[in-house]
Amino acid sequence: MNSSLRRRLLLTLLGVVSVAWLAAALASYYQNQYEIEALFDAELNEFARILNSISGHELVEERLSREQILPAHTYLQVSGEPYSLDYQKKLAFQVWVDHANLALRSQSAPTQALSRISNGLTDELIDGRIWRIAALHHDELPIQIYVGEPRDVRAELGRDITLHMLLPLLVALPVLAMTIWYGVGYALRPLHRLATEMSRRDPNHLAPLDDSKVPQEARPLTQSLNHLLKRVQHAFDYEHCFAADVAHELRTPLAGIKIQAQVAQRGTPAERQTALAQVVRGVDAADRIVHQLLTLARLDPESDLSQHTPQAMAPIAADVLTDLAPHALAKRIDIILTATHIAQVRGSRDALAILLSNLVDNAIQHTPARGSVEVRIEQSHGEVLLSVSDSGPGVPATEYQKILRRFYRRPGNGSSGSGLGLSIVQRIADLHRAQLRLGRADLGGLRVELRFPAADAGAPRNHG
Repeated sequence: MNSSLRRRLLLTLLGVVSVAWLAAALASYYQNQYEIEALFDAELNEFARILNSISGHELVEERLSREQILPAHTYLQVSGEPYSLDYQKKLAFQVWVDHANLALRSQSAPTQALSRISNGLTDELIDGRIWRIAALHHDELPIQIYVGEPRDVRAELGRDITLHMLLPLLVALPVLAMTIWYGVGYALRPLHRLATEMSRRDPNHLAPLDDSKVPQEARPLTQSLNHLLKRVQHAFDYEHCFAADVAHELRTPLAGIKIQAQVAQRGTPAERQTALAQVVRGVDAADRIVHQLLTLARLDPESDLSQHTPQAMAPIAADVLTDLAPHALAKRIDIILTATHIAQVRGSRDALAILLSNLVDNAIQHTPARGSVEVRIEQSHGEVLLSVSDSGPGVPATEYQKILRRFYRRPGNGSSGSGLGLSIVQRIADLHRAQLRLGRADLGGLRVELRFPAADAGAPRNHG
């Protein structure tokens, strides 16, 4: 199932905001309830102190004496419309004298004492309702004050206050959700533009993407795309160049084969045999060119050599020289192999065999009859040194870089090579992080030297 980045961002942000909003609302509710409770308790205490002060003053002036105490059914009714609020009507108070005489009470207060304690705050069950009572006893006079209110009235008022406080947050939540929805869409516009640009591109248009307006978080994506486009462009360029080079290189041997075939058709039996022999040699040359072209195609531009394993170079060299021995014997060329048997290179055995085969075959081709070719494999200081030297005419130092190019052949060179051998060697060397150097050999001809990172730098040296 395909997932939408926009949907994922919206769900994540809205979920986080909703959870945060709910947590803030709950925290605000409970904090408000605590503060409202403390505020109402403070008001009860304050009202009790006021009644205590007034009652004590009246008792001192003998306006509230035992003879003047109001009957228990007498109550005080707060009058005046501006102050006749629902909350005031539900507030109850009592003034007791000598702990037995109810001197004064509000209309909502019962005739029995609201509480049994003398000082402090307490909850009392009165007529099936829970009341919050503030009790206060005069310090010097026998006056007991009780002020109370029903718990349900206080809870209702607290909920109303909290709801009014949370209402703006509740209204702000959908506004915040719409803002997040728009903000996510606005933030993802550069990605939409990038996707639109890629979808409208011509397959041959591989220019890099413009990431100047792309957000910093998306630049690794555009950089990876640009890198991929560059590699694809390189592959396309290589394929076009490779196709042209193949056509150019095969034209000569095919034309020669055609000419020899025409000679065989029209010539004498002796000429026919000579022409057919030339056809066979031309086919062999074309086969060698095709083989090298296929090898070069596998190595360029992207070869999968990621699964590198340690490869012993001496056995690979022995196998390659065994395969090329008939070619060397035909020219009476001596091949000398000096190898360190423990020298190992991390890489592909097939690629390393192709590298050695091209080096030795190139040396045999450019070495005159009764010459020599020397192959040396050494290991020292964490490197494996592979060198192939011949006793041929050599190559001037000014042409070292030229002979590494594909299809390059020196003017006046009578060799039947295609000019691909050293190009393949260079490519395999690059894939194995080896350094290739050309120089003059002690035998008088060309020396090709490659330095590979050793697979096991700590191994002891053992020459064979």
